[in-house]
Amino acid sequence: MLGKIKKETVRNVLGHAIFLLVLYILQAAVLPWFGTGALPLLLPMAAAGIAHAEGAYPGALFGLFAGILTDSALGRPVLVFTLALTVLGLLLGTLSERWLSGNLPAYLFCCAVTAVGCLLIQVAPLLVRRVSVPAVLLSVLLPLVTSMVASLLLLPFVRRLSRTERRA
Repeated sequence: MLGKIKKETVRNVLGHAIFLLVLYILQAAVLPWFGTGALPLLLPMAAAGIAHAEGAYPGALFGLFAGILTDSALGRPVLVFTLALTVLGLLLGTLSERWLSGNLPAYLFCCAVTAVGCLLIQVAPLLVRRVSVPAVLLSVLLPLVTSMVASLLLLPFVRRLSRTERRA
């Protein structure tokens, strides 16, 4: 019995690690080639999905590693995304365990909260420099939309990784 639990845990952790690595390669190396100017944040969306599907502690742990990789992919030495995604993973996981159901609207809510939080982190330096608010809002709209589309594209993979049963 104990051997089976350890084997499933190792398989689960390995699956999450490979998923993170693939998303990191897409985020850091593949998507910038397209030159659209608005890169979807794949790692934070995956962290929100895992937090929604698996709960608080797996969400916080996945958020920690996704934050480290997001800081690295965006070329930011500051640990802002590392801290933010860890806290978001813990909060969204707790919300999902206690109040949110396991359906698509709850998943989209978690992804939307994460996308808005990540965009606020990216826009905060512009607001401090007193750039006009409408210009900032227009520059935020396209990345927000692309991140939400990315979250929908990531949904089957997140659901496949998290095999835990959730309440309806």
